[in-house]
This record gives sequence, C-alpha cells and structure tokens, in this order.
Amino acid sequence: PPFSVLCIGPNPALQRVLSFDAPLSLGGVNRAATLDQYAGGKGQGVALALHRWAPEAACVASLLGGDTGQAVEAMLDAAGVPCI
Repeated sequence: PPFSVLCIGPNPALQRVLSFDAPLSLGGVNRAATLDQYAGGKGQGVALALHRWAPEAACVASLLGGDTGQAVEAMLDAAGVPCI
C-alpha cells in the first residue's frame, strides 16, 4: 500500500497564533506584530507529525469545505501531506 497510516480528521481547523513585541497591557491597546496560521485538528496534527518522522507514511482524510477547508488543504499540500 502507498500509505501505512490513514489519519481521519473530521474536524479540520485553522490555528492562528498572534505574537506581540511587548507584554500585553490590560485595558490598553495591544497590537500584534505577526499572525501565523497552521493547519489544525487532531487527525491533521497526527498526519503532520508522522510526515515529519517518516515521509510518505501517512495521509489524512478530512471533510474540507469552504474557505477554511481550502486553506487547510493548501497547508497540508505545502507540507507534503496528501489529502484524500
């Protein structure tokens, strides 16, 4: 078989991480310096981790729809994790 592990990811998500240059100010204006986005969800995370450990060992099956689904699929494709 082409893949050893099929990761089922029924809940794909985008994880967004804001980074700040200064400590947060309670009651003040806090502006993020950067915004990073990652493909998230349990099945997607397992597939990404397996891919880093053993490329071509895993693929992910997800229900991908809408803009979020397209973004998650593009991120997984860019990372080299096949989606079915």
